[in-house]
Amino acid sequence: MRRTLCTLLIGISLFSFAAGIGRAFPALPVMTSEPDLVQVFDVQEERVVSRLGMTPEIREAAARWLQDVRGVSPRFEIGTKSGIVIRIPLQPSLTVMPVPGVSLHCRELYALIPAKSVQEESPLLLAFSEEGRTYAFECNRSVLEPFLIRYGLEKEFTR
Repeated sequence: MRRTLCTLLIGISLFSFAAGIGRAFPALPVMTSEPDLVQVFDVQEERVVSRLGMTPEIREAAARWLQDVRGVSPRFEIGTKSGIVIRIPLQPSLTVMPVPGVSLHCRELYALIPAKSVQEESPLLLAFSEEGRTYAFECNRSVLEPFLIRYGLEKEFTR
């Protein structure tokens, strides 16, 4: 459990809003100036490749993703070596029950989507709750594909 938490925190530091942590990774962006935007980070290019204004449609997509999870992730390592990471701020927080017995008020959601060529690795959703908890959920690619196509991100997805 501690190893999972440690690995998760290291992965999350890629998208940290704390300037001090951002300086520790100079090649990675510090996303402090646009906290209300959906941001798409290309893992291989190590940069934000797209920014989207937050809309009710994106909020509904995030809710669908969380309702369609396959379960809590058993992985010890959180992250991907290729593909994209989508950051979705949720203000006000989104109340969901992604798996039986887990109800959360999600304030921020990250979708870690490996390149389609990496078949053995499924996407992950990292949900940050208002209660200060972080959840990692396994997700099906098919649930994310309509969003990627709608926002022109499928080329990032297929690398």
